[in-house]
Amino acid sequence: MFIFEKYSFDKNTKIAKFFYKIEKKSINEKNQIDKKIYDFVEELDFSKINFSKKFLDWSKESEKLLNNLLFFLHLILWSSYYKLTCEKWIKIKSWTLKKSQSHFFERLYKKGLWEFFYENQIDFRGLVSLPYNKFTDFKKVERNYKKDEVNCDTRKDKILVPFWWWKDSSVLIALLEEEGLDFELFTLWDYKICNDVAEKFGKKIISVKRKLSPNLIELNKSEKFLNWHVPISSIYWAVALFVAAAWDFNYIALANENSANEPNIKWNWMEINHQWTKSIEFEDRFSEFIENNITNIKYFSFLRPFNEEKITELFLEKCEKIFDVFSSCNKNFVQEKNLFNQEKDEKNIDKIKKIADEENKKTKYNWPKLVKWEKKIKEKKWCCNCPKCAFVFVMFASKMWIEKTEKILWKNLFLDKNLEKTFLELAWFWEKKPFECVGTFNEVQDAFREILKNLSADEKKNISWDWKNFLNKIKNFLEDENNEKILGKWEKIFWENLVPEKFLKILKKNF
Repeated sequence: MFIFEKYSFDKNTKIAKFFYKIEKKSINEKNQIDKKIYDFVEELDFSKINFSKKFLDWSKESEKLLNNLLFFLHLILWSSYYKLTCEKWIKIKSWTLKKSQSHFFERLYKKGLWEFFYENQIDFRGLVSLPYNKFTDFKKVERNYKKDEVNCDTRKDKILVPFWWWKDSSVLIALLEEEGLDFELFTLWDYKICNDVAEKFGKKIISVKRKLSPNLIELNKSEKFLNWHVPISSIYWAVALFVAAAWDFNYIALANENSANEPNIKWNWMEINHQWTKSIEFEDRFSEFIENNITNIKYFSFLRPFNEEKITELFLEKCEKIFDVFSSCNKNFVQEKNLFNQEKDEKNIDKIKKIADEENKKTKYNWPKLVKWEKKIKEKKWCCNCPKCAFVFVMFASKMWIEKTEKILWKNLFLDKNLEKTFLELAWFWEKKPFECVGTFNEVQDAFREILKNLSADEKKNISWDWKNFLNKIKNFLEDENNEKILGKWEKIFWENLVPEKFLKILKKNF
C-alpha cells in the first residue's frame, strides 16, 4: 500500500515537508506474511521567496490557501516514491478529494507515467486508483489584490516565468523584455548555468530547493525497485504555483511550444509522450484544476502557438548575447550535481581532476585552449552525443551556416558517425522518437531539407553518414503538397492555446 501520510509548513524557516509511506507485504518461505515499511520525507525550501504579508497572516482564508497549495504539492510530488513499487492500493491521510479531483490526479499519474510503464513493461490497468469522498475541504480560495494587504508592491500584473537554461525560456524572456513587461524568473534547484543565462538578461532568479528523501536515492540504485522517468515538469509547475500564490503573482507563463504535443511512440493503445506534462492537453487540465480548485492564478504557456522552427528563428534573432552561456543539453543536470557542486569540497578535488583528464582524452574535437581543468568542466555545456544536442544542431544548422552552429555546440555533429541513428530517430525512420524534449518529425525533416539543399559539395563529402540515403527517405515527405508547412499561415500556427489575448498580440508582432 502507498500512503500519503501528512505534510507540514514551518512559517519561520519557510520549509515544507511531505511524508509518504510504502507498506510492502510478501509471503516468505515459511508461508508467513512479511511486512516491510519504507518511510519518505521530502522537503521544499521556500526561504528565498518574498512572501506577501497576507499569505502568512494566519487568517482563515490564508490558512485555506496554504493548505490547498501544500495538499496539491503532496499529491504531485508522490510519483518519485510511488514508482518504486507501483502499489495497487493507495491511501490518503493528509486530506480528502472529491470524485472529479481524484479523476484529475489519476489521469495525471497514468499519462505522466506512461513512459515509465512502457520502459518497465508494466500493465498499469487497475493501478493508480485514488480514494474520494462526496465532500472535501479542497476548495478554491479567491485572492484579493490590495496594496495595503501585502508587504511589497502588488504582483497582480506581474508574470512568474519558470526558467531553465534552454533556448525556449530565453526566447520568452527576450519577448517579455521587448514589451517592457514586469516579470520574475523562477527555478527549482539552484543551477549555475541558469544564473549565468539570467545574468546576461540582467535578471536574478528566485530559486526553491528540493531535497528528496535520502533513502529514495539508495532504493533507486537497487534492482529490487523500479526506476525511470517521472513527470518532473508537473512538479516544477506545482512548485511555481506555490511561489506565485505566496508572492501574489497573477500569471505563470511557461515556454512550452506546440511541438510538445506530438507523442514519441505508440504502444498498444497508448500514445506515449515524453513531454506530456508540457502538452496542451495537460496544460488545459492543469490550468482548469488550478482555477476551479485552488486559487485565481492564470497558468498558460506563452509560446504554445509557436513550434520549434519559429522558436529557433526567434532565438537566433534575439538571444545572441547568451550564445556563450546557454545550453539545451540536459546533461547539465548531472554535471552540476556530480561535478560543479563537488568543487566546493576539497576532499573531491583529486577525483574531479581525474574525471576532467578522462574527459579530455575522450574528446576528439578541438576545445578552446583553457588553462585550468576547473574551467574546462564548467565550459562543457553540451555533451554532443544526446538526442537534444543532435536536435538543436539540426535546427540551428537549418537557419545558419554549419560552421556557426559548430561554434555554439563546439562540434560538428554531422561528422559523428555514432549520431546517425539518433538523426534518423529524430526524423521518424525508426518509428520511435527519442524520449527527450525534441521537436516533431516534420520539423526535423523540414530542417534537414534546408540543410542538405544549402550544403556545398565539400561539406557533403565530410558528412560521415549516408546523407544521400537519408535524403531519399525524406523525398516523399518533401514532395507531398498536402503536408502542412512548418511555418504556414498565422491561422495554422495559432491553433489551440490558452494564451490571454493581451499576450497573443505580442506573439503576432513577432510572427
